Amino acid sequence: MNNSSIKWKLQWPYAIISFIGIVSLIIEDQAFNTYFLTYTYGFALIVIGIMFTIRYKMFQPLLCFGLTGLFLWHYFLASHPADIVKMLNLIGIYSADSQTVVWISEHFTMVGAFIHLGTLFIINPFLFPAIMKSHRLEKSARRIFKLAAEMVTDTSNGFTDRPYYAGQEDYNKNEIIGFARYLSGKDISRYTVGPQLVQVGFSMGRSSLVDKTFQKITHLSFANDGKVMVQISEQDYKMYRNQLTFDQLCEALSNVFTQFLDYYKNGNEERIITELKSI
Repeated sequence: MNNSSIKWKLQWPYAIISFIGIVSLIIEDQAFNTYFLTYTYGFALIVIGIMFTIRYKMFQPLLCFGLTGLFLWHYFLASHPADIVKMLNLIGIYSADSQTVVWISEHFTMVGAFIHLGTLFIINPFLFPAIMKSHRLEKSARRIFKLAAEMVTDTSNGFTDRPYYAGQEDYNKNEIIGFARYLSGKDISRYTVGPQLVQVGFSMGRSSLVDKTFQKITHLSFANDGKVMVQISEQDYKMYRNQLTFDQLCEALSNVFTQFLDYYKNGNEERIITELKSI
């Protein structure tokens, strides 16, 4: 299977979109003295927040992007009430008049806008890192699944929720814990350590920061006796464009991680990053 085997999902190029948005707002303000793009941009931020909250199953995107979008609306309502009325008239809402300006001025104040801004400065440093980490984990998961798909040659059967026994590997517990920690530190996957096994979890949708027990995300279990089990989530499986043979896909995922484990054990951890970035 080639790299196009994974379905497309909206990605959010934060820096580029933010730069384009700010430049567009400045141009509209200077050229037309209107703020339609401001409200469009604010609305887009709110929608993005909703979409990524649904996707990652975490509240941080909605709070971070939603409150930022609402701040744009709040600030420009408070600072330009007369211009807002002019904009309403331009789109055919002629009932907006001087009384509307008074109403906006009474309900949307600059003091309130700066309180809103201060709230963003307080909470966003706690929200944004989790969003970015989830984004990096999702990106790594997509690359892992693409690597695995390249090893699958058959599309004869579909998903099953049973764990797959992927064989026996040679490692000790300290090695597998160190390996799992390395992957976690590079935002490739998350891990849990139990008395009898170490689990490594990742997903192209639901954030592994939220599903800390890996009940609803794809994970591999490395038992103390060397047994390796693979369990692919239905959500991740359905991200493939083709109905890949389930056993082959599980085996391929096991091969990806056991190869990464060999790199780690032999001191070649950088090859893990190189292979993922090559996809």
